[in-house]
Amino acid sequence: MSELFMLAKLKAKVGSESAMEKELKALVEATHSEPGCLLYALHRDSNDVSQFVVIERFLSKEALDSHYTSQHFLKHFSLISPLLASEPEIIQLTSVGDGKKGKLFG
Repeated sequence: MSELFMLAKLKAKVGSESAMEKELKALVEATHSEPGCLLYALHRDSNDVSQFVVIERFLSKEALDSHYTSQHFLKHFSLISPLLASEPEIIQLTSVGDGKKGKLFG
């Protein structure tokens, strides 16, 4: 089974940026301990402080599904949801195999 790559784009309501960052950081920390999590990295748009992007890489679909049903994901996402200005945009990616082994998406 092949690895899964995801980009999750989340936009905070005006005035909720700090609270969202706090919850997203807590989610990242908890997710790193999940079996099958290869990368879970939080970023903020350099031109829009309300826009966050999570880059995700999981060993398998089962590992990703387990992430979405984990207690910490459900807890933190329930706290993040009221802070969202819009629905998160989830982009699922499939590697085409280019790039150097050992780099971000090896």
